[in-house]
Amino acid sequence: MRFKTWYRSPVLVNIGIICMTTLISVALAEGIVRVITPPSFIVDSILETRLPPNKGDIDEDGFRNAEKQKYPNIIAIGDSQTYGTNATTNEAWPQALERLSGAQVYQMAVGGYGPVQYSVLFKKALDMRPQQIIVGLYLGNDLSDAYRITYGLDYWSDLRPPPPLNPRSPILL
Repeated sequence: MRFKTWYRSPVLVNIGIICMTTLISVALAEGIVRVITPPSFIVDSILETRLPPNKGDIDEDGFRNAEKQKYPNIIAIGDSQTYGTNATTNEAWPQALERLSGAQVYQMAVGGYGPVQYSVLFKKALDMRPQQIIVGLYLGNDLSDAYRITYGLDYWSDLRPPPPLNPRSPILL
């Protein structure tokens, strides 16, 4: 009894060719997109990442606003929930708040930010002298974002707890 080997079967050979062609095409397309598309984030030593300024609906400071406001009434600080990921700029809650209240609302939000970045943004927001600052805390991932940046960037090493004492070392009183 003779067994057919897979490479002699025209159906399996055609399926293999289709799979390999598809794989090569996807890899090539991914490479082309990475070369011609600029990065969507800028690396930052303090905030970890920032949005590139003056691109699309991003203002000169890298936040999702039609334009930079010098002295807004309200500043909204947050992550992707405040930024409005998967929503148009006008559908994001800070812009909706602006329409509904008539107050000038400035959005300072980037997806992936957490409480550590909020502290930096809060200080910048105070310089703009708003009447109110709203921080959109999302418990779904903000605490893990804070942990990631605290242990991921040396700039935030002062937020880390000191190492435990070595039980074998002498205790000085």
